[in-house]
Amino acid sequence: MQIKVSKNIRKIKFRCVKCGNCCKAFLYEKWRLELYGNEIEYLKKIGYRDFYYQRNGSFFMRTSSHGCYFLQGNRCQLILRHKWYPWNCSLFPLQLVKTAEAIEIRLNPAAEDICNGIGYGKYLNNRIKEIINQVKYFMTYGEPDIYGRRFYSRKDE
Repeated sequence: MQIKVSKNIRKIKFRCVKCGNCCKAFLYEKWRLELYGNEIEYLKKIGYRDFYYQRNGSFFMRTSSHGCYFLQGNRCQLILRHKWYPWNCSLFPLQLVKTAEAIEIRLNPAAEDICNGIGYGKYLNNRIKEIINQVKYFMTYGEPDIYGRRFYSRKDE
């Protein structure tokens, strides 16, 4: 299986401005945050329950009326308390789309409407190589490395 990168994302600038809109994207029904088995195990290990649901064999983050289960105000409680967050969260404003012949890295459709960080900071092209390496791990092991690099950490600011 090959990895494809959408041409348009290489020219997009992004810097997380901590608006919390990515965590509220679930409310717009354009995006569901997929979780992986090892992430669920980790979150249960650190004491969380009832934060996910299962649909068609996949796991997704549960939401509340304000967005993500872990969102308080505009801040992720997983980052604040544990300095960790799910891999798909770290990809935003990008997303992976799996097809029969490839995995495509593209701009998340919800990001186009709600992400206040698009147009600021560094070009996403600067992160593509790292993301591709993580996707290769994902393809080999079926889920992301639980302790692998999260792409928009405080180091990136």
